[in-house]
Amino acid sequence: MSKTRKAEVDLLIHATEDVDKVMKAVKEMLGVSKDAEVMKLYGHYGNPILKVKFVLKKEEADGLLRRVLKKLREEDRDMTLWDLDISVDDSGRFFLRLDKQELVEGRIRVGRSDAVRMKFFIGGGKEKAKEYVRRFL
Repeated sequence: MSKTRKAEVDLLIHATEDVDKVMKAVKEMLGVSKDAEVMKLYGHYGNPILKVKFVLKKEEADGLLRRVLKKLREEDRDMTLWDLDISVDDSGRFFLRLDKQELVEGRIRVGRSDAVRMKFFIGGGKEKAKEYVRRFL
Protein backbone atom coordinates (compact mmCIF):
# COMPACT_ATOMS: atom_id res chain seq x y z
CA MET A 1 0.00 0.00 0.00
CA SER A 2 1.24 3.46 -0.91
CA LYS A 3 2.12 5.70 2.02
CA THR A 4 2.91 8.68 -0.19
CA ARG A 5 -0.29 10.60 -0.85
CA LYS A 6 1.13 13.17 -3.23
CA ALA A 7 4.40 14.48 -4.64
CA GLU A 8 5.25 17.86 -6.12
CA VAL A 9 8.31 18.37 -8.28
CA ASP A 10 9.17 21.92 -9.23
CA LEU A 11 12.04 23.66 -10.92
CA LEU A 12 13.01 26.84 -12.71
CA ILE A 13 14.30 26.82 -16.28
CA HIS A 14 16.26 29.92 -17.17
CA ALA A 15 16.51 31.54 -20.62
CA THR A 16 20.08 30.24 -21.00
CA GLU A 17 18.95 26.61 -20.64
CA ASP A 18 17.54 24.29 -23.28
CA VAL A 19 13.92 23.80 -22.15
CA ASP A 20 13.43 20.57 -24.10
CA LYS A 21 16.65 19.06 -22.76
CA VAL A 22 15.80 19.90 -19.15
CA MET A 23 12.20 18.63 -19.46
CA LYS A 24 13.37 15.41 -21.14
CA ALA A 25 15.92 14.80 -18.37
CA VAL A 26 13.36 15.39 -15.62
CA LYS A 27 10.81 13.09 -17.23
CA GLU A 28 13.27 10.31 -18.11
CA MET A 29 15.52 10.38 -15.04
CA LEU A 30 12.65 10.68 -12.57
CA GLY A 31 10.19 8.55 -14.53
CA VAL A 32 7.56 11.29 -14.61
CA SER A 33 5.02 10.80 -17.38
CA LYS A 34 2.57 13.54 -16.43
CA ASP A 35 2.44 16.90 -18.15
CA ALA A 36 3.70 19.81 -16.13
CA GLU A 37 2.07 23.05 -15.13
CA VAL A 38 4.24 25.77 -16.68
CA MET A 39 4.19 29.42 -15.69
CA LYS A 40 6.24 32.09 -17.45
CA LEU A 41 7.99 34.50 -15.11
CA TYR A 42 10.47 37.28 -15.67
CA GLY A 43 13.75 37.87 -13.87
CA HIS A 44 15.08 41.12 -12.47
CA TYR A 45 16.34 42.23 -15.88
CA GLY A 46 13.29 40.99 -17.79
CA ASN A 47 14.82 37.66 -18.72
CA PRO A 48 12.24 34.89 -19.16
CA ILE A 49 12.14 32.10 -16.58
CA LEU A 50 9.82 29.10 -16.71
CA LYS A 51 8.47 27.76 -13.44
CA VAL A 52 7.66 24.08 -13.99
CA LYS A 53 5.62 21.97 -11.59
CA PHE A 54 4.63 18.31 -11.74
CA VAL A 55 2.00 16.94 -9.34
CA LEU A 56 1.77 13.19 -8.82
CA LYS A 57 -0.78 11.29 -6.77
CA LYS A 58 -0.59 8.12 -4.65
CA GLU A 59 1.13 5.22 -6.48
CA GLU A 60 2.91 7.51 -8.95
CA ALA A 61 4.16 9.69 -6.10
CA ASP A 62 5.25 6.67 -4.09
CA GLY A 63 7.03 5.19 -7.11
CA LEU A 64 8.89 8.47 -7.61
CA LEU A 65 10.01 8.53 -3.98
CA ARG A 66 11.32 4.96 -4.16
CA ARG A 67 13.07 5.42 -7.53
CA VAL A 68 14.84 8.61 -6.52
CA LEU A 69 16.03 7.35 -3.15
CA LYS A 70 17.29 4.06 -4.59
CA LYS A 71 19.24 5.86 -7.36
CA LEU A 72 21.09 8.18 -4.98
CA ARG A 73 24.83 7.72 -4.59
CA GLU A 74 25.97 6.36 -1.23
CA GLU A 75 27.24 9.79 -0.12
CA ASP A 76 23.87 11.37 -0.96
CA ARG A 77 22.01 8.59 0.87
CA ASP A 78 24.18 9.19 3.93
CA MET A 79 23.59 12.95 3.74
CA THR A 80 19.84 12.44 3.32
CA LEU A 81 19.75 10.14 6.36
CA TRP A 82 21.83 12.62 8.36
CA ASP A 83 19.47 15.49 7.45
CA LEU A 84 16.26 13.49 7.73
CA ASP A 85 15.08 15.17 10.92
CA ILE A 86 15.15 18.60 9.26
CA SER A 87 13.99 17.27 5.86
CA VAL A 88 10.66 16.03 7.24
CA ASP A 89 8.24 18.49 8.81
CA ASP A 90 5.73 17.78 11.57
CA SER A 91 2.92 16.95 9.14
CA GLY A 92 5.02 14.29 7.37
CA ARG A 93 6.16 16.20 4.31
CA PHE A 94 9.59 15.06 3.10
CA PHE A 95 11.65 17.63 1.19
CA LEU A 96 14.47 16.69 -1.17
CA ARG A 97 16.47 18.78 -3.64
CA LEU A 98 18.25 17.31 -6.64
CA ASP A 99 20.96 19.01 -8.66
CA LYS A 100 19.30 20.04 -11.93
CA GLN A 101 22.51 20.12 -13.98
CA GLU A 102 23.52 16.65 -12.79
CA LEU A 103 20.04 15.41 -13.73
CA VAL A 104 20.50 16.79 -17.26
CA GLU A 105 23.82 14.90 -17.39
CA GLY A 106 22.03 11.65 -16.45
CA ARG A 107 22.86 11.46 -12.74
CA ILE A 108 20.65 11.76 -9.67
CA ARG A 109 22.47 13.72 -7.00
CA VAL A 110 21.40 15.83 -4.07
CA GLY A 111 21.84 19.53 -4.75
CA ARG A 112 21.33 22.82 -2.98
CA SER A 113 21.38 25.54 -5.64
CA ASP A 114 19.59 25.51 -9.00
CA ALA A 115 17.76 22.46 -7.72
CA VAL A 116 14.81 20.35 -8.70
CA ARG A 117 12.73 20.68 -5.55
CA MET A 118 10.69 17.69 -4.48
CA LYS A 119 8.04 17.54 -1.79
CA PHE A 120 6.49 14.22 -0.77
CA PHE A 121 3.32 14.16 1.33
CA ILE A 122 3.60 11.03 3.47
CA GLY A 123 0.83 10.02 5.84
CA GLY A 124 1.23 9.49 9.58
CA GLY A 125 3.19 12.50 10.79
CA LYS A 126 6.90 13.18 11.15
CA GLU A 127 8.13 9.96 12.77
CA LYS A 128 6.15 7.66 10.45
CA ALA A 129 7.34 9.62 7.40
CA LYS A 130 10.99 9.41 8.55
CA GLU A 131 10.61 5.68 9.13
CA TYR A 132 9.09 5.24 5.65
CA VAL A 133 11.85 7.23 3.91
CA ARG A 134 14.55 5.26 5.78
CA ARG A 135 13.23 2.04 4.19
CA PHE A 136 14.45 3.13 0.79
CA LEU A 137 17.79 4.64 1.74
